[in-house]
Amino acid sequence: MLRLLNIEELESVLTQIPRLIRLFEKKESTFVQTVKDWLEQLEKVLENNRMQACSDIAILKGSLISVERGLLPQGIEFSSHKTHRKVMDAVAVETLKKANELITSLIKGSLTQINEAERYIRQIAPLAERKGLFNPPEDSVTDRSIYLKETWQRLLADPDLCNICLHIKGLVSSQDILILLDRAMSN
Repeated sequence: MLRLLNIEELESVLTQIPRLIRLFEKKESTFVQTVKDWLEQLEKVLENNRMQACSDIAILKGSLISVERGLLPQGIEFSSHKTHRKVMDAVAVETLKKANELITSLIKGSLTQINEAERYIRQIAPLAERKGLFNPPEDSVTDRSIYLKETWQRLLADPDLCNICLHIKGLVSSQDILILLDRAMSN
């Protein structure tokens, strides 16, 4: 399962696609190179997170490079005269589409679990706050991460909340729980 920070990093890269499509729409000469740079960035994010999908992105980038070098891909048809630039642009757009589909399918399952855990944490937050479980003990350390860990332990120990907390624990990692808890407490 992907962690929340991995998903957010991948989503951040995906949010650049509209900018790339605007370059295509404006017929910018830098479109194909910008797509290659974007694929390189995505590949590095996947590689840094030790995700096997980095090889799929490398293959997509390789197919774009092969078209750049003159290899015509199968299945591309044009209604008007076919130029090298039109072929390059078409393959670049198709590459963006495939990369988007790959990353979206990669994060879909984990994102569903994280969203469910976040929903549960938001539901228990008002009750926990009312019970004083968010209030740090008098002798508590001011370090935010320690405070969040202690708060999570208080939630787990509460008889009214322990079942839902165990369910949350089954959905996401301990690190993600603390991030989601921090966000819920900050709102």
